[in-house]
Amino acid sequence: MSPNKSREGWIKDKGMMVLSFFHPTEHLKTIDVFVKEPMRFSLLWQAADKLKIKGITVPILSIKHLTRLKKQAGRPQDLIDVANLAMIARIKKKR
Repeated sequence: MSPNKSREGWIKDKGMMVLSFFHPTEHLKTIDVFVKEPMRFSLLWQAADKLKIKGITVPILSIKHLTRLKKQAGRPQDLIDVANLAMIARIKKKR
């Protein structure tokens, strides 16, 4: 089976949007890799927030784009995340 067929199956059969890689002992260290590009990468890249972690600059999705993706997924945990992201955005705006 080709990689594209596998990804199409994950998307269709499991509703998968990302493939998550979890740290075996530090559960907050998770990396999500998109199975299929949900919106233009150039848009995501341009608006990405930059975090400096141990001297390395790491681009992460903006709150705006992460909220949009969470709304698209629509799972209960994603909707909780949307509410939490809105609260974070309000706090950041006040600074």
